[in-house]
Amino acid sequence: MSSYMDFLRARLVKGFKEVIILKIISEGDVWGYNIVSKIRERYGVKLSPSIIYPILSDLESRGLITSRIEFVGRRRRKVYSITDEGREMVKAYHSLLREELGA
Repeated sequence: MSSYMDFLRARLVKGFKEVIILKIISEGDVWGYNIVSKIRERYGVKLSPSIIYPILSDLESRGLITSRIEFVGRRRRKVYSITDEGREMVKAYHSLLREELGA
């Protein structure tokens, strides 16, 4: 059973990258590398920044997240927050999956 769960978690991340990222951002403000780390920790899947950043850009252009620049020492970091519309999108994904899977 455990090997099935690991496989399914990996497939979930690959198939639902957008909603996984939105869900992570909904838990609190995060930056790109932080999102990569959380996905690796939770799902055992390593997504490269070249996959994450275009999705973040798309989510922001659609008004689902916002970003701001923060400085940590001399380093500049873009921090992402979810919008109300982004929260609604997460709820809609959840409802659709529940409806389709009967869960």
